Amino acid sequence: MLLDLYSTLLTRVEVRPVEYVAPVVIRPIRPDDEGKLGAFFRGLSDRSRHRRFHAVMNDLPADVLARFVRPDGCDEVALVAVMRRLGGESVIGEVRYAIIDGKTRKAEFAIAVADVAQGIGLGKRLLRGLMRRATENKVAVLYGDVLPENQAMLALAREFGFRQRRDPHDPRLLLVEKSLEAARLAV
Repeated sequence: MLLDLYSTLLTRVEVRPVEYVAPVVIRPIRPDDEGKLGAFFRGLSDRSRHRRFHAVMNDLPADVLARFVRPDGCDEVALVAVMRRLGGESVIGEVRYAIIDGKTRKAEFAIAVADVAQGIGLGKRLLRGLMRRATENKVAVLYGDVLPENQAMLALAREFGFRQRRDPHDPRLLLVEKSLEAARLAV
């Protein structure tokens, strides 16, 4: 009888990896995150790296990594989601934008979330934080290129009101785009 009760209790327990019990903080990236960001990208699955860069990349080149952790905070902004543990911090998500056209204040954005942390709302938190920073920095339009099979990213973009269309420069990609003018005027 006790064994049956025990097995019944076990079937109702939701088991999650240990990574979910550590607090997650979203903050601006810092130069001392270089090693953690490199480890994050190396830890992404091939599929996630391909979705982020639209190419197969096993590692970020040193010059790109050094540039990624030193955005100017206005025309380039990067936020990271970090888990704090006894041994320090681990990056489990990253989002960034870079102004592509200074006159029109149009910025391209990109986002990546660790495979083990996908599907729990971290992408929403990262994108919301980035959009807030973009609005504060007077970005007029935020856009990104998305692979058509990346349904999770397309759904996230729709949820945040991004328009979607075929990328005119690369028909293999979809372009998601959102005007931030109304949001900026409301602040």
